[in-house]
Amino acid sequence: MTQAANQGIPRPNISPSTIAIGIVVVIGAILLSVAGLYTDVLWFDQLGFLSVLSTQIFAQSALFTVSALSFTLITGLGLWLAFRFRPVYLKFADERSAFEQYRQLVDQLRKAVMIGVPLALGALAGLAVAPNWGIVLSYLNRTTFGDTDPQFGLDISFYIFELPFYIGLVGFLSAAFLIALLLASGVHIIYGSIKFNGRETLVSRAARIQIGVTAFLYLLTQGASLWLDQYSTLTSSAGLFTGASYSDVYAAIPGLQILALISVVVALLFLVAAFVGKWRLPVVATGLMVVSSLILGGLFPWAVQTFQVIPNERVLESTYIQRNLDATSKAFGIDTVERVEYNAVVDAEPGALREDAET
Repeated sequence: MTQAANQGIPRPNISPSTIAIGIVVVIGAILLSVAGLYTDVLWFDQLGFLSVLSTQIFAQSALFTVSALSFTLITGLGLWLAFRFRPVYLKFADERSAFEQYRQLVDQLRKAVMIGVPLALGALAGLAVAPNWGIVLSYLNRTTFGDTDPQFGLDISFYIFELPFYIGLVGFLSAAFLIALLLASGVHIIYGSIKFNGRETLVSRAARIQIGVTAFLYLLTQGASLWLDQYSTLTSSAGLFTGASYSDVYAAIPGLQILALISVVVALLFLVAAFVGKWRLPVVATGLMVVSSLILGGLFPWAVQTFQVIPNERVLESTYIQRNLDATSKAFGIDTVERVEYNAVVDAEPGALREDAET
């Protein structure tokens, strides 16, 4: 790299006061956290439930560690592969490429970027996931209820213990693959693995494979998320009652199933394109998937609700309202209560009110 090229590169300048302020802020945050934790320890110990707090702390710590390491590994691997297979160009003193200064700056900070960015993202992911320790412990200690739902025939415990865990896991992987895809794409663009030449986009073989495989993984998680969304309709309280309504059963659920299958198909097209090099079909399929999501996920359920359910709501929703009543009775343990008609005396006799008042 020549001296002329180096002169155009901005260099970070961090003053000692800024570093001192940062250290003070970090120490203050740590002290506040320790003080709060010590107060909780004293409180739970006084009540005799210190094991409850220790279980929570252990679960949060383990979940933070696993999620942070996993997120760091996924994003770090994407960055490393993008750097590892970047093209190497001969640089000249008068080179004025649009990305040349960014490329030189990233070269100077390569180790910091490859290590610091995944670690920072992993820490943020760990902090976001750790509060969900209760969901993870519920999943690990799950048990069956012995009753099934009338729509899918699954044990009720699935919606309490398993579904929240699966939704969180798929969401975590989806975010990790998306960020890995964005980071890798940025590195490939900066280093010239992806070039925009007018209407033509030139992509190197390494960049094509990495982006295609990562997009395949991301779309698979999106398909899994859509498939899980159909089960969430049974616990939704967006309508007049909790549970799946007529439009959910006959429009939303089939639409989510179709969209999940479309996502898998589009994911496979990206995987094929990663090795074949033909991007037109997966790009067109992605556009069709977006249009399908608008129709099947929004327009179709709205049309069924507006033009079919609302004009005849009492009849069409009666089955699903009864499902809600049956589930509520079962949950409160009053489904076995025997109902007896009470034949009240409605003919009052003269002086009855006076006699009742005296008693």
